[in-house]
Amino acid sequence: MSDEKKDNWEREAKAWTERANNPSDYFTRRSGFVTQLICRHRSGGRTLDVGCGSGLLSFLLADKGFDIYGTDLSENMVTESARRLSTLTNNSSERFRACIDGEVPFEGDSFDVIAAIDVLPYIEDWPRYITKLSDMVKKDGLLVLTCTNRRGLFVGISIVYMFLRLPFMLGNIKKWRVTLVNLARTGYWSGGFVDYHSSKQCYNANCLDSLLVGIGFNQIDEINLFAHPKFFDKKPFERTALGRYFARNFGWHHIGVYQRDYITFQQE
Repeated sequence: MSDEKKDNWEREAKAWTERANNPSDYFTRRSGFVTQLICRHRSGGRTLDVGCGSGLLSFLLADKGFDIYGTDLSENMVTESARRLSTLTNNSSERFRACIDGEVPFEGDSFDVIAAIDVLPYIEDWPRYITKLSDMVKKDGLLVLTCTNRRGLFVGISIVYMFLRLPFMLGNIKKWRVTLVNLARTGYWSGGFVDYHSSKQCYNANCLDSLLVGIGFNQIDEINLFAHPKFFDKKPFERTALGRYFARNFGWHHIGVYQRDYITFQQE
């Protein structure tokens, strides 16, 4: 696991806790949408929040009756999650565990739902990681995963913004170049702290869906967000067919719900 990656999220724990308390923040609103998406298919169950961050999604699901567990590579994030969930559970400090060397610390456990929101861009080998998560899901359980669309509107606007910022960053041209490359290759300014040349990742919704089909899962639902609540993401569950097409292909985040193909499972 990259020390740089871990150190980054240790530093960001407090800021993300504050963002989670802002109802208009994009990531706060996205947690609400993910909660709605999961509740369309489950009314409860043993659920693992991978990359739980400061615990907002875990809190929202626990408030809906889900039996929540969580993990994050940042110990500070795990502490924040446990604190947030302490109002809903008596043993939150036991339910939230820090990842050791990037591995999910729930070996041998099985879950009705595993959500990994904004985790995959920070993972170098997606097929291996998703297969490991799939082994922890019950035969009728759900995987809820997100990826960025690296040709999406938000990424394009961010790249244009970086070019406009160039005259003001001539003294730090290396940082400007790295940020630009990160955006183009991963959809994030940080780039997920992965090695672009050796990583095995997907770059849009179709690619992620194909990967899940390849390991025996079917996509049963999805939502796609542009990162602009006022104009594009005001009512993402009520998009027209054309709106869903544009959101899937030009939005920033694809959030898919995947369930094991039962016929394939029986054959195994």
